[in-house]
Amino acid sequence: MRRAWTVLGLLLIPVLAGLGGLARTGAGPETFGALEVWIDTGSERLGAWQLELTSPADGLRYSAVEGGEPGAFGEAPAYDPAALRGGRLILAAYAGPEEAGEPPAGRVRVARLHYLVADADAIEFAVSGVVTADTSGRRRDFEVTLVESP
Repeated sequence: MRRAWTVLGLLLIPVLAGLGGLARTGAGPETFGALEVWIDTGSERLGAWQLELTSPADGLRYSAVEGGEPGAFGEAPAYDPAALRGGRLILAAYAGPEEAGEPPAGRVRVARLHYLVADADAIEFAVSGVVTADTSGRRRDFEVTLVESP
């Protein structure tokens, strides 16, 4: 009986390996990339931020979400881990009293995202739902930019 399962297992391995290729679409090989999220607060201190990041790129998957520069936003922002598999990701973070360091002012990197995409030439990101606030909790319109990371 054990031998029958071994032979069956050996026959199923190539079939299952072939099915794995069916799920992936796209013209070229998969490519890794990184994207940084920057917020420019001018002279105000950044207290909190939230944004929605979308991309219509085929086969986009996020592999990691990192925090920003060391200090108040050095830890990874909050996000839903299930969203790493799709083209829509909501990120949020705040600099509470327990956070390390004083909240930053000026241009600061608040997150870095690592991703894998089937067609690197078609990659495009859009930011929406941006909410930023100063350290007193007042909503501010700070500038958010995305920068491809080397």
